[in-house]
Amino acid sequence: MAIAAALALTGCVASDAQTGVAPSTSAGSTPTPGSPGASTSAGEGSPAPTAAQDDDTTVSGDALSQAQTAAAQAAVDTVAIFARKDLPYDAWWQLLAPHLTEQAQQAYQYTDPANVPIHAVTGNPAPLEETWTNNGRISVPTDAGVYEVRLFRVDTASGWLVWDIVPPDRQNNG
Repeated sequence: MAIAAALALTGCVASDAQTGVAPSTSAGSTPTPGSPGASTSAGEGSPAPTAAQDDDTTVSGDALSQAQTAAAQAAVDTVAIFARKDLPYDAWWQLLAPHLTEQAQQAYQYTDPANVPIHAVTGNPAPLEETWTNNGRISVPTDAGVYEVRLFRVDTASGWLVWDIVPPDRQNNG
């Protein structure tokens, strides 16, 4: 219920059915689109990593450049997989889930890839923030507009995971 409320408040939920639970370590618990509780729309939205997970120190210089490059690659890779309408749900989810935080897996698990409006990444990613350590935002141009990809990593030695893929019409541009 808390996840559904958070998603509704951010305007990033297409239906209440998108908020089931499927930890990344659960085998065989992946729903099939069209099954009870499955969403037929592209389910954007996931709660942000908690403050306890966030390190508010910043990086600069080479460390910042490396962080942004790695985050940009993770964002593009994730959006490219998210756009794979040609794959059956199980294959699509098997590719996408490892790129997502646990919270994002819960939010996106009921998404039907056939309803994702993206077909392809069409340009170069760009960082949307100047300084960051464990959280970042990357813009990714697609054939359906510029998506904002929000990423998190546990620490500077960890890889980036996506916690939200925000379509152009749901971005806070204020």
